[in-house]
Amino acid sequence: MKILLLLVICIQFALIVIGRHHRDSDFLSHVQLVHQFQCLSPQPRAISVEDLLTVGLGSDEVFYPAFTVLTRCVGSGCCPDSNQICAPIETRNVSLVFMVRHRIDQQRDRHHEVIHALEHVKCACMNKIYEDLQVSEEKGLKKQ
Repeated sequence: MKILLLLVICIQFALIVIGRHHRDSDFLSHVQLVHQFQCLSPQPRAISVEDLLTVGLGSDEVFYPAFTVLTRCVGSGCCPDSNQICAPIETRNVSLVFMVRHRIDQQRDRHHEVIHALEHVKCACMNKIYEDLQVSEEKGLKKQ
């Protein structure tokens, strides 16, 4: 009986050690994955035309396409500190041409609008306070 009890204790101990080793291995794999996904390069994101306008759409206006694709830093990489975000350190202005048609007065000619937007070129980890400044800067985009 003592031998059986000793055997059960040894097996439980072995399972605990193996379980810890397995969790340690999974943890290290997870950390390695995070380190490989660094905040460096922005990734393409779908951006609504409404998010690009400083003045909202007129009730009669329909922009086509309704979305565009711009590179963004948010969510494109990991930062080592929880008080940091992946934010742009280099940007460029781009001009995007949209077609505008009118819902109500369909006799009005369709025309093109140029919207200037800010595209992220390079990213780095920045303190979260920087995020508020960046968002307000991106909202300052203009329609011509």
